[in-house]
Amino acid sequence: MRITEELKKLEHLINHKKVYRIMRELGLKCVKFMRKSLTYNSYKGTIGKVAKNQ
Repeated sequence: MRITEELKKLEHLINHKKVYRIMRELGLKCVKFMRKSLTYNSYKGTIGKVAKNQ
């Protein structure tokens, strides 16, 4: 269960950014979800005919 949901049950209002900041300070990482940096690649391979070099 998420930390923010647990805190809501205990009637503590806290922002998810604050939770992330505290986790970062304590060196904690989420196991279930990690952001991946996706890179865009527009390469489609060889398209069309390529003339021979003479």
